[in-house]
Order: sequence, then C-alpha cells, then structure tokens
Amino acid sequence: MLEVKKVDSVTERNINKINRALERRKCDITGLLPGCDVDIARGEMGEIEEKVVEEEGLDYRDFIIPEIPSLSSSGGRRVIAADFDEFEWRVTDDDLNAGKSTVELKFFLRKGIYATSFLREIIKADSITCY
Repeated sequence: MLEVKKVDSVTERNINKINRALERRKCDITGLLPGCDVDIARGEMGEIEEKVVEEEGLDYRDFIIPEIPSLSSSGGRRVIAADFDEFEWRVTDDDLNAGKSTVELKFFLRKGIYATSFLREIIKADSITCY
C-alpha cells in the first residue's frame, strides 16, 4: 500500500495549490481504508466517509483483534485515482480459440496501484467479478 505522508482536505483557499500538485504528480486523491486508527477526511468528504462507514455497519473497534494484535488493522488511506504510463496494446490471433482474437496490454502503474482495478476501468465491467 502507498504510504500517505500527509492528509490535506481541499478547500477554497488551497484548491489551486492542490490542482497544481496533482498536475505535477506531487499528491494523490485518496479514499478511506477502514481500520481502528484511521485519518478520516475533513469537511464534506469526511462526512461522506463517515456516512458510508455507518451505512455498512462498520465499527472501528471491529478491526482490533486482541487475541492476535498483529492481525489488527489500523486502516489508512488508499489512492483512488492514479496515472498510468507506457501504455501499449495490440490485437493478435487467439492460439487457443480458432477465429477469435486476443488483446495484449502493456502498462506501468506505480507501486500500490492495483492492475485489476485499472483493467476493470478499461473493460468497464459492471461487476467486480467480470475481469
């Protein structure tokens, strides 16, 4: 998981600074990864995160396992929007299915970004199980 060094909320006062940092890839847009000691966003995003936690019936204490403390999860934040580089693709004949084609993709994602999530965005699958 990517380490989140500092959490800043976007405000009217800092939105231009945040946008410039995003353009330079100096900051990331993150979402809540629930746990027993997590930084909730402030402002409107924090309210949304709290509402989702409540609607899902999560309790931060549920992430503490007293019997096996090493399995407890403190939570964190995960990058939810990331750039990709070195994207290449090609269509070839499918060696296993006569008359069919395959698509080969090549891309680079930085550490901590899930390739399966990226591919799901390309495919635009309706379900998480369709990739």
